Amino acid sequence: MKNYVTSYVNPDLDGTACGIALAKLLGWTPVYFGDIDCESEFVLNLLGIDTPTRVTDISDADQIALVDTHHVMQLDPSVPLDRVTLI
Repeated sequence: MKNYVTSYVNPDLDGTACGIALAKLLGWTPVYFGDIDCESEFVLNLLGIDTPTRVTDISDADQIALVDTHHVMQLDPSVPLDRVTLI
């Protein structure tokens, strides 16, 4: 199954860290769209945590969890909203 945790496009540390933490708890794959900011890269490197996978399309997802997202307009158009099972 392809289960992803993601946030809005170009996530900051909140979206990145929450995505990694929830993915770890669920056993899912943390992914992001766009670019991760410098603060997130610094903290991940400092703590030795792998950066989530950068993607351009998750239309093949079975389930999606969204973190730190306030409106669907913040999401990449490839996110199939009917497969969002957790917010």
